[in-house]
Amino acid sequence: MDALALLKADHERVALMLETIETTTKRALKGREEFLRSLKRN
Repeated sequence: MDALALLKADHERVALMLETIETTTKRALKGREEFLRSLKRN
């Protein structure tokens, strides 16, 4: 995989992560925390 393809793939992955965070409600704090912890592990 070349550098540009890798960058595009990473961009798509981050965009999906941000979308996931945006769709959670303020009351879904536990779910957001778990999601962010899973990001730190990867």
